[in-house]
Amino acid sequence: MKAINIFSIAASTFALVFIFSCNKNSDIKSPLLNPPVIITRPVTVINSTSVVSGGEFTNTTTITDKGIIWGTDSSALTVSTINKISNGAALANFMDTIQVLQPNTTYYVKAFAVYSTGVSYGAAIKFTTPPTVYTAGYHGTSAAYWKDGKLFPLAGGTYAHSIYVVGNDVYVAGENNNGNLQAVYWKNGVPVMLSNGTNAALANSIYVVGTDVYVGGYELYNNNAISPVAKYWKNGVAVSLTDAPDYNGIISSVYVVGNDVYAAGWKARVPGGYQVATYWKNGIAVHLNDSTTTIASAQSIFVKGNDVYVCGKEQSQNGVFGGIPVAKYWKNGIAVSLTDGLQFAGANSIFVNGGDVYTSGYEYSGVTGYSVAKYWKNGVPTSLTDGTKYGNAYSIYSVGSDVYVAGGEGDYFNAMCWKNGVSLPIDINAQYSRSVSIFVQ
Repeated sequence: MKAINIFSIAASTFALVFIFSCNKNSDIKSPLLNPPVIITRPVTVINSTSVVSGGEFTNTTTITDKGIIWGTDSSALTVSTINKISNGAALANFMDTIQVLQPNTTYYVKAFAVYSTGVSYGAAIKFTTPPTVYTAGYHGTSAAYWKDGKLFPLAGGTYAHSIYVVGNDVYVAGENNNGNLQAVYWKNGVPVMLSNGTNAALANSIYVVGTDVYVGGYELYNNNAISPVAKYWKNGVAVSLTDAPDYNGIISSVYVVGNDVYAAGWKARVPGGYQVATYWKNGIAVHLNDSTTTIASAQSIFVKGNDVYVCGKEQSQNGVFGGIPVAKYWKNGIAVSLTDGLQFAGANSIFVNGGDVYTSGYEYSGVTGYSVAKYWKNGVPTSLTDGTKYGNAYSIYSVGSDVYVAGGEGDYFNAMCWKNGVSLPIDINAQYSRSVSIFVQ
């Protein structure tokens, strides 16, 4: 009995010592019991293809790696994801630049920290990249385009009039001057000649559908400066829409829907006929004003469903030079005036987004005598310049609730681009420049 008691006491003593020892050792923090706590830093410097984010630690521990991960699905963000930037094992806050993102796309980003027995994550932060903004015109003595304000000169070109983007391919229509003006378009900077230089020609508008490239403009008849022939080129093959010498004409804008080719501009009977604002559908002309009472031209066309929108200007035939031009657009041939006819004005571009009709152009100020760059949303004007210098809004594009306008201000209408009325950075390097076309992707 005594031996049993001694054994029982010894066993009890050992158990107490073991329990006490375990309680004491539990105060020693292990990686498992003390995981890193990391916070995802706010997303900043958001561009169309890149953003900045990072991570911040709130405790002290040991890690083997840290960084950020991102993607379009927040539930799929793990440390094994392909979209990852690692920053090593140092326990230090960090910032990274995420690049090669897609424009106008919603992403999620979160910070991570790897430790011996697991991974800690910060919260997933949602962000949306803005669209990429392309504008085209000229810079110095060269045709050029801008991508998010960065300048890209176009070799051999003197002026770019229109830009269109499909995926990673940038198409620009314009002209070069090899002794005589030649209509040309560039695909990713490589020129494609549309005319041979025998007769002067210009390319004013470009539209791309699949592999088909449509360019609208004109070519002089017998190189006579007062006899332009309205035409468009499909994949380099010309289609004439006026039949000089009986009619003159110019194409300012092209738009393609399925197999239907729309073009807008003006035509006039020769000799001495007044300009008639006109659009063509598959070569069939639709006149927008009464040529016996007014002079008009169409600058831009947009087609949505069964509705055809065209904008331009119209003035009476009173006097030697006619009356005061009124900025207006036509919907299915029905005119809507944007200005009251008290000051010279014109509409250069039209875009339809949902049920909203956007037009851009100019109206002269009766106070300063300078033209004011403007756009109209459903007929309600917004001024982009203050009238202390010449201004013009040449091209308009709308994405979601945002309105983008290409234009200029100053004696030479130095290139500008506005988003919701706020000027965006654009590289002009103190050179004479002009921005006349815009495309938002």
